[in-house]
Amino acid sequence: MTINRMQLMDYLREEAESRLAFLMKYQFDDDSPLSGAVPEPDRLCPPFPRNLSTRLLDMIALWINPASSYYADPEIPQRAQRALAYLKREQRSSGNIDLWDCNFDSAPDSGFFIWDLLPLYRLLEKPQIALPEGTELPAVIKEHAGIIAAEVKSLILSVLEGLKNGGFHTANHRWVMGSSLAAGYKFTGNQAYMDRAMQYFAEGIDCSTDGEYSERSAIYNAVNNQAMILLYEELGDKKYLEYVSKNLRMMIYYFENDGSLFTGNSTRQDRGKKMYAGRYLYQYLYIANVLHDEEAARMAAYIAADFIKYRRQGSPDCYPFLILHPELNLQKTAVTFFSIPDYNRYFKSSGIVRYKKGTFGFSLIHDNPAWLFFNTGALSAYCRISMGYFTYGHVKIDKLETIKDGYRFGFHASSWYFEPLDNPEGNLVNFRAEDHSIRNKQHPNYSDLTVTVRTNGNGIDLEFAASGINGVHYCFEYILPPQLPVSGDHFAIYPKPGDYILIKDGGITIRDEFNGFKINGGFADTELFAVSRNAEARSTEGFTLYMNGTSPFTRTVSINPI
Repeated sequence: MTINRMQLMDYLREEAESRLAFLMKYQFDDDSPLSGAVPEPDRLCPPFPRNLSTRLLDMIALWINPASSYYADPEIPQRAQRALAYLKREQRSSGNIDLWDCNFDSAPDSGFFIWDLLPLYRLLEKPQIALPEGTELPAVIKEHAGIIAAEVKSLILSVLEGLKNGGFHTANHRWVMGSSLAAGYKFTGNQAYMDRAMQYFAEGIDCSTDGEYSERSAIYNAVNNQAMILLYEELGDKKYLEYVSKNLRMMIYYFENDGSLFTGNSTRQDRGKKMYAGRYLYQYLYIANVLHDEEAARMAAYIAADFIKYRRQGSPDCYPFLILHPELNLQKTAVTFFSIPDYNRYFKSSGIVRYKKGTFGFSLIHDNPAWLFFNTGALSAYCRISMGYFTYGHVKIDKLETIKDGYRFGFHASSWYFEPLDNPEGNLVNFRAEDHSIRNKQHPNYSDLTVTVRTNGNGIDLEFAASGINGVHYCFEYILPPQLPVSGDHFAIYPKPGDYILIKDGGITIRDEFNGFKINGGFADTELFAVSRNAEARSTEGFTLYMNGTSPFTRTVSINPI
């Protein structure tokens, strides 16, 4: 599949028109406090000002573009003004807005708000930007663009005051707020906005040598990148684009075979969720053109072609920004459909291994109960290990060793029993609050598990070796997608979410429409399923395949795509 800018713009315009059609159909137009708002798609939660501002941005980008079915639509001005009136009513006296379910009088959400309002103002200020040279603006746009722009400017000025005086509570908020304040300084000349922004910048940008921001989130990596792009545009310093470029190079290794992004190591709300790279399209395209980066250009083409080919939901919403930046183009190196190459990377600062060969991939994650993820195509699963030993719960990766054909880590658990105090001073009223380090200990013992992950050509072999005190039970959980056919040597099932099975030997096969896994080497020393009261509960969303071993033991499990 080939892709060029015209095809991309047509696709983005169609998607923006679909979003605007929702607004035109459902925007409240009564005398209630919701007048001008648009219900959220699920119709249950209250309207969120930021969602309305992004719809406004689409609306004006389409209104001024001759290619759009909404071009010069006479209904748009009053719709836009009604929406702006609602947004003004939703502001707190501070100038800030709320995020209905968690953030109130929120300067961070006001920072996101500015990200919509400033480009909205710029489109209205220069509505001829989307017209062919020499084309006359229609009378309705001439008449109303300036009026709407003045109302947007008034809203921007009041929001900036709330932003200047507010604070943050997550890592990405600093750069959302700092970039918006820097843009506010450029917009108004008010030095107080830049002074406040510099307080945030003094902390340094939390981007690792791998290119990972501290929240390790597919959502918030993109948020931080967008903040860095805005800082470059407002301040003209290319150092901010270096963070974007570094992160986008790293993100290539987070693409799965089905075009989705791996989220298993995120520390935010996208952890473990299926996500696609729509929010990264504009960023790859921007870096490709501004930094003349051919790899970024190929990635932009890959994302664009993937969304156009499969018409994925949650399409990229960068149409207004490409109207504002007509110079951004899909370069010659990017016109052919691009596939993600094979890779094997250990990002030590992020604590994650990403591996892909052909249709198979896996991830190893530090300090996470789900220490192993594996996938083929859109079929993905993960593994947890727990142990029935004193207060220990899950086995986690602490230090990972790179070996010739894979990776290895060890988990050490140790414990003991306390003796009575020789000379207690009074009654022990609160046992948990006492200093037990002064007690003598007896019967110390330990249990070790060594885990080796070896690539085997198509998939991986997992080698488990338990040593130390005998009789310690280890539980191995493979959490697989439910409602897919699963078969073994002597059974076939169609599991529902929350179902589980223990396999004592042999293996199982699981398939979706296009892909499948063969998991071989099942073992069970007991008929126990969960073995630790301190481990996470059994998955209620997936289908759990159990194996177990009692120390000492050595076992090998192979996972291969079919």
